[in-house]
Amino acid sequence: MNIFTQKRNLLPVNPRKAKGTSIVESALVKVSLVVFFIFIFLYMFMYNSYWNREMYQKKLELSNITFNLHQTISKELDQFYDSDHYRDLTLEEKNREISVLISPVLDEYTQKYPTINLGYINFDTGLRISNDIANDPSFPGVRPSPEEFLMEYNYTDSSANKCIANLLALNIENQNAGYVWAKLNSAYIFYHTQLNLAVLLGSSILLLILILLLIRRLISQIKGELVAFSQNITSNENQRNEFAMDKLPELAPVFRQIQDHSVSLRNLHDELLTIMDGISDGFFSLDSDLNFRFVNDTIKKTFEEEFVGRNFRGSVFHDLFPELETILQSTVQNNKPLFWETTLPDNREFEFNAYPFSQGISVFFRDTTAINRQARELICLERLNLIGQMAAGISHEVRNPMTTVKGFLQIFFVNPTCQELQEDITLMISEIDRANAIINDFLSLAKASTQNHELRNINQIIERIFPLVRADAYNSNKDIDLKLSEVPEILLNESEIKQVLLNFIRNGLEASPPGASMEISTYLEENTLVLEIKDAGHGLCQKVRDSFGTPFLTTKENGTGLGLAISIGILNRHNATIKYDTGEKGTTFYIRFALSNEEQKEEPQTD
Repeated sequence: MNIFTQKRNLLPVNPRKAKGTSIVESALVKVSLVVFFIFIFLYMFMYNSYWNREMYQKKLELSNITFNLHQTISKELDQFYDSDHYRDLTLEEKNREISVLISPVLDEYTQKYPTINLGYINFDTGLRISNDIANDPSFPGVRPSPEEFLMEYNYTDSSANKCIANLLALNIENQNAGYVWAKLNSAYIFYHTQLNLAVLLGSSILLLILILLLIRRLISQIKGELVAFSQNITSNENQRNEFAMDKLPELAPVFRQIQDHSVSLRNLHDELLTIMDGISDGFFSLDSDLNFRFVNDTIKKTFEEEFVGRNFRGSVFHDLFPELETILQSTVQNNKPLFWETTLPDNREFEFNAYPFSQGISVFFRDTTAINRQARELICLERLNLIGQMAAGISHEVRNPMTTVKGFLQIFFVNPTCQELQEDITLMISEIDRANAIINDFLSLAKASTQNHELRNINQIIERIFPLVRADAYNSNKDIDLKLSEVPEILLNESEIKQVLLNFIRNGLEASPPGASMEISTYLEENTLVLEIKDAGHGLCQKVRDSFGTPFLTTKENGTGLGLAISIGILNRHNATIKYDTGEKGTTFYIRFALSNEEQKEEPQTD
């Protein structure tokens, strides 16, 4: 069980998950976008390359067609110009004959190259022959020339189409016999290029889709392996899937580090759980809605009820301490630690310490009924001892005059002249005896009889008062360390030894700073039992050293100065000695008890 939560999360929840986009999905989208933009760039580059290549090929094809047409028509015109009747023909007849010769040639080439516009033109005779008269080029600026050279024209025809035309002169008998030309619409090149690119684009898109699907499938496999990897992290040794680890060997070092860290966290968790369960005080933790998240063994054994997962309002705590819910809610809202005490109707007393934290509140509580009862009894004992000491101080001064008065009354009682006053004298003597009895009762508080000494183990006496003084220490943020060795029983008055221990321990706690620790030790040394009490104060001042044990000497604002004097008196009656070492780091008192009964009965001595 986790101390602060019921659900155990070894890895934190990624906030990306709440937004619906995982890292893997985001990576897939980014890869897809990168591939898409690369594809667009390549497409534009290839489009330009395709266009230039098509233009070059079509121009080369157009030039070849023009040259071939030139050769064919040249042969026909050579024979015609060499014939005898050519010279006898009129211009109109010559044009008609030439048209008859050239038209079949153009028809033949048109069938062979249907996308090419072919023709013949003679600027001198005005003869023009074409397979597409409506879209024939005009060739502005061309003049008849006997030289044979290829001229290229780029122009826009009457239909607003961009065209490319080649013009080649016919030279027969060193005279210009006209021109042959071939024309190609640029739109054809564009459509042809687009068709090729469309095929390429379709193939590329299909390939891109296949690649993305493959990437998505691979990423899905990686996600599945990561899920198995995360399950391996949270699983124990017996449930670990080695196959999943084989698929992701790159994560093996990470897995080992996480496992080592998880083991450390579990060990720390178990250690904290052991500490919390070992606390003698009750401890429980609540979330911000006052639902129980953890209770230690002390609470489980005390109430024998299941708390974790339940709300405070439905628990036995709410039944016993109905005001506690409001106090806890106030503590959570104010985010400040709080201490309070309460008493149940059956007079049981409890104290609570609440400490808020970011997810809720932690509460320590203890039953202080016995401790408070002991404290009250000790206060009463201290008061009685103080009264006894005061009675011892004034008894001598009171008894002497009372003894004198009683003596004179006894003389008056036997005097014959006072026979009439004998009844009154008897009453006065009885009252004086009664006053002496009261004084004797007070003196019995200051000087205990050795008849009350019994064989006792001082370690057991220390352990009986330890819960009380430890509570005092914890309340002032201090600690007490016990180092009790095995010692024999000696004659002790348990009540008086308790008073001595409380005096020295409380004085030591008051002298020690917060966070310090006192030390109480018992051991045997040179046939004596040594009680050692060590505090962490600033040492005894010179005034206290010079008048050590003097009644009514105190350095406390509200002290009486009788505690040390009473303790020394008790130790004297136990034939014990007391010494001390003092300095800036603290004071250590050494109280030595004699081990043999004979030595304990000897006259005590105080150093």
